[in-house]
Amino acid sequence: MGQFQEGNDASLRWTKEKAEEFLTNSLDKLVNNKKIRYIGSLAVEMNEYRELYSYLLDKFPEFHTIKNKIDAIIEARLYEDGLKGDANATLVIFGLKNNHGWKDKTEHEVTKKQANIDLTKLTDEQLRELAILQSKSRVSE
Repeated sequence: MGQFQEGNDASLRWTKEKAEEFLTNSLDKLVNNKKIRYIGSLAVEMNEYRELYSYLLDKFPEFHTIKNKIDAIIEARLYEDGLKGDANATLVIFGLKNNHGWKDKTEHEVTKKQANIDLTKLTDEQLRELAILQSKSRVSE
């Protein structure tokens, strides 16, 4: 991510000041254009390409706060569109999962029962089997 093709002069073009200006202008454009729901659409509005955001953050990590604000606005818009039914639910879910780290909720209940076994009554073979089972359960924890 954030890499350019050979011969691309982006590293010469993007100074810290220009990067901050671009990111700030992107945030302003997003705030003023309520139709933008995707970072790629914002990039097009800024007459740039989507990967530029990653490149600039790799080069100038101090601007993550600006990009986080951009992402939060886009995420909120997607979510609100989904709640109101103003957008295709499948596309909203796809966008939230793939661009904003959302996941389907999965619940697992794991219980571990303690067995009270009198080991003196077990055979050597049973003790070996018990030891194998115990070692397998520790590996899966």
